[in-house]
Amino acid sequence: MTGKDVRPRIDFAVTPVEPNEEKIKTAQHFDELHAEQHFIAQDLDPAQAVNEVEEITLEQSLRPKLPLWARLLLLGILIVLVSGMAQLVQTIITAWVAQQWFTIGMATAGVMIVCAGITALLAEFARLRRLKKQMNIHHQARRLLSNHSHHHAVAFCESLIKDAGLPAEHPAVVQWQMALDPSLSDKEVITLYSSLVQPTFDNQARRLIRQTATQSAIMVAASPYALVDMGLVAWRSLRMINQIAKLYQVEPGYFGRIKLLRALLVNMAIAGASEWIQESSIDWLSQDLAARLSGRVAQGVGIGLLTARLGIKTMSLCRPIPWFEGEAPKVSEFRRGLIADLGDKLRQRKPN
Repeated sequence: MTGKDVRPRIDFAVTPVEPNEEKIKTAQHFDELHAEQHFIAQDLDPAQAVNEVEEITLEQSLRPKLPLWARLLLLGILIVLVSGMAQLVQTIITAWVAQQWFTIGMATAGVMIVCAGITALLAEFARLRRLKKQMNIHHQARRLLSNHSHHHAVAFCESLIKDAGLPAEHPAVVQWQMALDPSLSDKEVITLYSSLVQPTFDNQARRLIRQTATQSAIMVAASPYALVDMGLVAWRSLRMINQIAKLYQVEPGYFGRIKLLRALLVNMAIAGASEWIQESSIDWLSQDLAARLSGRVAQGVGIGLLTARLGIKTMSLCRPIPWFEGEAPKVSEFRRGLIADLGDKLRQRKPN
């Protein structure tokens, strides 16, 4: 103790703190009427709404379900073909007994034609079923991406690899398998597949689209006959659709091509002209292309970009996995390359 005075103790009033007891509310169940009273529906993002409408429309366009009259018509054609083949076989037997060789030859040719018709009809149904299977795969992938599940996507991706015909020692497949981990969710597994394995086919489709778009643009820019241009561009566009579909293991037959083309046209109609203006016109105006290109060359560039857009929509339709953000190709990716290729080709055609 020192000689200094010791200050007296000061007591502060302390307010007792009551323990915080949370009251657990009872569960509430809402029916449709109460849900409308307690919750406010929010509008979807316009782009998301367009994508959902686009998916529904494409599904309806590609669904290989025929109306009743079409089914009855096909069934009647099949019955007529089978009955005709049976009658031709009976004719061959009768002509063989009577040694009528000309009749035998004609009846044999008829049997071959009928068999070819039946085979083509059955093959067409098989192709339509495969087209439906591809759409089911697309929806299955979308369902796996929306769920937080595990241990389902690996088998799904392995089935895609098997259907695509990729060997197990392919570098992309090996890289994907090395990146797999048991802790990954189905969404993460499909994301890995989309970034490592799927570009093997996407890059080939991109090269095919650029090649076809360039050829179509050159034909329109160099040819003075508009009617011939339209026919050649339509033929090359259909050929591009078939090649892209085959690249993604989709083999549409006659009716399948009609459904695919109809779905593509509906798809492009839904997308509207706003996307075209956003992706194309801004860059064109900045480069003042209208002052640099002649009328025919400008028409060729426009046809080439339209062909590229058709190819992009075909990719989106035939691709087994939906596009992730930033993955889908855009018309702007093909625009500058198309203009450069078109300029090079036209300069080569000019006489020295």
